[in-house]
Amino acid sequence: MYINKNKKDINYIQVNEYGEITSNWPSGFLDAAYNATMEIMKNKSVKVES
Repeated sequence: MYINKNKKDINYIQVNEYGEITSNWPSGFLDAAYNATMEIMKNKSVKVES
């Protein structure tokens, strides 16, 4: 399940019995994951430098 907070949408990502994605990626899904990852890395680097 992917929840787009900006559009108030809930999208279900379908997977098969092997865990492979069988539906289309929701729009913005990879952007949100990338931005979250970059924020985590930025916060970790600040802690390391302190």
